[in-house]
Amino acid sequence: MQLLMSESDGDYLLLIGAARDNELSAAHPLMLALDEIAKAQAAINTITLAALTETILNQLVADTLSCSEAIALPLTKLQHFA
Repeated sequence: MQLLMSESDGDYLLLIGAARDNELSAAHPLMLALDEIAKAQAAINTITLAALTETILNQLVADTLSCSEAIALPLTKLQHFA
């Protein structure tokens, strides 16, 4: 990431990443890289998402498997507490 940011003219580069924020300490390599990128005056936007509720997860599972939410519920319950 740092190399891409340093070699880009900054006008047309979009990087999208995902990480679990509860697993990142200040000393994590990703956090260190983001600090360096920020020092280079690059714009960094962070979006923090909440965990999916069981209801929303069940809808996602049912839609993915093309089945009813009632049929998807046992699989959802396994995933939701995993």
